[in-house]
Amino acid sequence: YFNLLSSLLEQEEYDEIKKLTDHLKTVTDENKVVKYCDNLITNSILSHMIDRANSQGVTVQMEAVVPKELPFNDYEFASVVANLLENAIRCAEEFEHSEKRVEAKIRCEEGHVLIHVQNEYEKEIVFDRKTGLPKSEQSQGHGWGMQGVQAFSNKIGGNLGCYCEDGVFHIMLFAKI
Repeated sequence: YFNLLSSLLEQEEYDEIKKLTDHLKTVTDENKVVKYCDNLITNSILSHMIDRANSQGVTVQMEAVVPKELPFNDYEFASVVANLLENAIRCAEEFEHSEKRVEAKIRCEEGHVLIHVQNEYEKEIVFDRKTGLPKSEQSQGHGWGMQGVQAFSNKIGGNLGCYCEDGVFHIMLFAKI
């Protein structure tokens, strides 16, 4: 592009230069990755999930403080974040209400990890009496994703819980790390 731009300048082709710079701006805007946090893997997942939510008409309010280096496996952590966001987005996109929202707070700092995701819901949420977690609509018990979230929580010595309050479903994972 720089050689082409230089050549167009030498030829005083200003209209073509304008077209080229407009094209470059469009290409870079389309490929821009928003930085939500410092962890590359988690940031990639957040970008993907938020893009997916936006395409479904769901607004995601995100607060993420995740350092570049984590004291546990980056991929396992990102998988947990992806699963919890995917569940919330799926629930929100089915919502009949005009404002479809998911709120997420993800913080890994000062010896603690907190993932708190919340969304409004319309359908009844059935909780497993043994685990206290929501049952999957697709299968008996929990879906594979929630099993992975529970396994990660157990692995890092965390607490995983959820509750419903005033039409809002909350799920939280907390651990000292």
